[in-house]
Amino acid sequence: MNSLDVRKDLCKAVESMVGQKMETPRDFTALSELIKKRTDKTLSLSTLKRFWGYVSTDDDYSPSAFTANALSQFVGYRNYEDFAKRGRETQSSWTFAKHQNVAELKVGQRLELRWNPNRRLKVKYLGNQRFVIEESENSKLSVGDRFDCYTFVEGNMVLLENVLHLGVTYPSYYAGKNDGITFDLLID
Repeated sequence: MNSLDVRKDLCKAVESMVGQKMETPRDFTALSELIKKRTDKTLSLSTLKRFWGYVSTDDDYSPSAFTANALSQFVGYRNYEDFAKRGRETQSSWTFAKHQNVAELKVGQRLELRWNPNRRLKVKYLGNQRFVIEESENSKLSVGDRFDCYTFVEGNMVLLENVLHLGVTYPSYYAGKNDGITFDLLID
């Protein structure tokens, strides 16, 4: 994997950790403050914007070791080298992303799940980790389908188990495999 791919993966890991994409100057300001709080390292807004490609840089831009290490530590790795080796040596990391433990839901509560490209489900909690789909846009899943799920973590794919789809039971379905999901708990 080349250094640009590793840098892009690190950007995604940071965005997953904070539960949002870095798209505005305000996002970078908040990120800089979080990094300082969690790692006691200070990264300037211009440094973060260059790392994300938010501002134009030379084609051969290479972040400093301090920047790459600080961001890697922010997402739970010892340093950038360990982050670059992830997947080859470790499959674990900490997350502080927005999450919803299904055990905390009340029967009848609804969630809206979204993932790329332009997929959306509105689901209702039936109890015992079971959901029914009430609305479906651009998804292989249909209104009336049922599934089990134990937790939703923003920025990660979600595993739906024991899916009853059009009268046929499937052991599992993954939503958001590439970029993960976003979700909201809906207030009725």
